Amino acid sequence: KGGEENLYIFLGRTRSGVFCIEVKIPVSSGGSDLEVELRTLIRKLVPVIDTRLERMIPA
Repeated sequence: KGGEENLYIFLGRTRSGVFCIEVKIPVSSGGSDLEVELRTLIRKLVPVIDTRLERMIPA
């Protein structure tokens, strides 16, 4: 691999399970604007993941 990367890790809990979303982004890709966009995207994604996992994971 070439170059440095920022690693963003988002954790969530659903019932008796925990899920993790890891995103690696090359440092040269954009900085704080990209980080804000990423956080916004994850905030939209988490409820969808949570709902689907709730159906599969026992209480």
